Amino acid sequence: MTRTATTAPSPLDIITAAAAAIAVRGYYQPLSRMWESAVPTVMDVEHYLNGTAMDRGIRPRMDAAQAEAAATAAAVLQWARDGESGNEYRAKLAALARAEHATGRDLSILCSAVVAWQRDQQRAHRAAERADEAAHSRHQGAIGERLTAAVTVDAVVKLPERHYGYRTQQRHMIKLRDEDRNVFVWFSSTATIPSEGDRLTVTGTVSKHDTYRETAQTYLTRCRWTKAD
Repeated sequence: MTRTATTAPSPLDIITAAAAAIAVRGYYQPLSRMWESAVPTVMDVEHYLNGTAMDRGIRPRMDAAQAEAAATAAAVLQWARDGESGNEYRAKLAALARAEHATGRDLSILCSAVVAWQRDQQRAHRAAERADEAAHSRHQGAIGERLTAAVTVDAVVKLPERHYGYRTQQRHMIKLRDEDRNVFVWFSSTATIPSEGDRLTVTGTVSKHDTYRETAQTYLTRCRWTKAD
């Protein structure tokens, strides 16, 4: 969408263009870091809406992304208008999102709404996952028992390395979940580890049962694993 010089963009126009720019570029870049090589999102949005020159190929790609961006922008705009009690950023954003038109000084905060909404959705998703885990996860096996389970890798967290003389040991915390939503934790010091999202058959020794954030967790050691077919 290109506006005329006399037509001020609406908050929805700006958010839609920002959603398209983020989708095309693969990132959100704040104006406060404009010295970096990444193009600030607000600059893409301003050039796109004004019809001024952009990096080669960006405008047609943003045009092509408009349909999906419009759906995202509608959700972002409603979220922005809703605000959040006690949150200064959300209060300012809500006031701008409820306005009919936006000014140039409003561009930056309206563009930031897209990534703020995405982060809020991710937090809500993680909270829902934690609640689901707390409701369903149960301790598995007995301490010292060797058990085998079909699991999915939920997370792989790199831990600080350990150094033994000239040898460096890589360490990772690997969170696993089976089809019944039971949670397993494996602290791995092996060179080869699975990736997040992998489906595995894992065999390990139950080292302890613990509860974290109201979720029962079964800790495994000396694990062997293979990718599921």
